[in-house]
Amino acid sequence: MNLGPEHETRAYVLNEKDIEQACASLCGMLNRHQLGRIYLGVSKNGDIAGQRLPEEHKLYQITRPICRKISPIIFPIVKKYYSDD
Repeated sequence: MNLGPEHETRAYVLNEKDIEQACASLCGMLNRHQLGRIYLGVSKNGDIAGQRLPEEHKLYQITRPICRKISPIIFPIVKKYYSDD
């Protein structure tokens, strides 16, 4: 499945290692459009690659770095989607 290209209010992050880049992208989106979406587990061309997280890995461990780097404080809405794999 492909989500289409990135645009001014949507950015893709393949894995958690790219969260720093996602923070910068999200900050720009919020400054310009007052909204933005980051999709984790999606390649730059929009293909869904997925992200396997250990059961003990909490979503806040992903969102915490994003919240800490953006000022004023934001409160992200996080949604988890599951595949059949």
